[in-house]
Amino acid sequence: MSSLLLVFSSVIKRRVVGQVIGAFWDLSAIEKKDTCWHEACAKISGCNLTNYLCARGGTGGDNSRFLNTSCPLIDPEQIINSTVFNFGMYIDALKTGVVETRDFPRKLFYCFWWGLRNLRGYWNMNFGGI
Repeated sequence: MSSLLLVFSSVIKRRVVGQVIGAFWDLSAIEKKDTCWHEACAKISGCNLTNYLCARGGTGGDNSRFLNTSCPLIDPEQIINSTVFNFGMYIDALKTGVVETRDFPRKLFYCFWWGLRNLRGYWNMNFGGI
């Protein structure tokens, strides 16, 4: 019985660590998008990013359209213009919209898919000749 409890507690600890790492991943992806928005806004006079969704607040212009067109989500290997912001390893998460959603099952299945995809890449890289 005690060995079963040890296994169960180990699984729970790993799950919690996975959730914490996933939270940092989401935060990092959001920070990348925020960095792009600030860089794009710095190039235009009069741009104000105190409220990203100015159209909802009723004051100021509509920054949401400007922000979405200024930071296109382009795969890093397809970037040919050095002025396009490179989102790097966060591009898949940002393209799928999983970062913005509050839908927990969608986030959970995305993480599961992402892990399987990378495990498959690891397998092919190390055991491809078998």
